[in-house]
Amino acid sequence: MELYAKSKAKQLSIKEVEALKETLESFLDSLEGILTPKEEQIIIQQIQKIQNQKEEKQKTLKEHEEDIVKCAEAFFRGYGKYFTEIEKILILQACRQHDWGKANLIFQSIIFLAICFYIILSKIVFSIMMIINRCHKSLKIIFF
Repeated sequence: MELYAKSKAKQLSIKEVEALKETLESFLDSLEGILTPKEEQIIIQQIQKIQNQKEEKQKTLKEHEEDIVKCAEAFFRGYGKYFTEIEKILILQACRQHDWGKANLIFQSIIFLAICFYIILSKIVFSIMMIINRCHKSLKIIFF
């Protein structure tokens, strides 16, 4: 049985990506002159990020542990002189063991439920964004 470190990020379908992109672009257009250039840039970056999404592989506990240890080793290459050898060994061991408590049926079930909850929640948020966008367009036609 594979044990996982965390929930996998939800992958949007092509239809969801296009709808979200359209909603964000419409939202951006409707707030023209209201948003600061930095706020506009943040929304544009998010649109690009959504379009360039890549499938994320579910991380196993072992893969996560290896990533954390590599990160700590890289950190010590730059800042190791500030730590004793014993401290480095203890920190690396903590990196290896910090998620061992996740290797049980209860936690693994919670991760599965979190994935299901995230999918449902993202669909609700997406629907709310679509409704706000459509209402905003209607109000803009009526009042402006």
